[in-house]
Amino acid sequence: MIQTLCVLLAAGLMALQGKPNSDLKYDEKAGMSIQKPPKNDEWDFKEMGEYAKNPKFVVSHKVDEIMIEIIHIPPPIQGVFDNKKQAETDLAGWAGIKGITEVKQVSMAAGKLPLGGGNGANAWTYEVSFKAAEKPVELHEWVFIGKENQCQYIVMLHGDPGMYKKHQKNVDFILGQIRTYKIPK
Repeated sequence: MIQTLCVLLAAGLMALQGKPNSDLKYDEKAGMSIQKPPKNDEWDFKEMGEYAKNPKFVVSHKVDEIMIEIIHIPPPIQGVFDNKKQAETDLAGWAGIKGITEVKQVSMAAGKLPLGGGNGANAWTYEVSFKAAEKPVELHEWVFIGKENQCQYIVMLHGDPGMYKKHQKNVDFILGQIRTYKIPK
């Protein structure tokens, strides 16, 4: 009887835990998580992005050319991050990449990620258009510092022109689900 009760209790605990959420990615060392739209097979997590070196997270649409890449930069040992300077440097850097032509700045301003992403942190954001291997690209970037861990995060959304508007509801959901956490010591 006690054995049966223990087995039922263990089975109940396992049922409560359920299976892991395949729509959510969490990186404890980066102090960050991101979620793709639930029950939406059009979006998927990828290992590698297109423009970022070693992104922590990449979420892309399976059919249309649109992708979100997130870079994590640990807190500096000395000094502080300057989000505006980082955004300006990134924007200027596009013109120096081989195969990137016709770089045009559309906007740059202080702002926030859509729907309070990044725990509502203040960000510098810009939009740029360019051609990569003669293919037009629209790129939006947000640079912010995680309030909980003082890490800097760079969020790049890029794709074919018009894809952000076409998928804005899902993209804003994904950007709004970016969360930062205290990094364990």
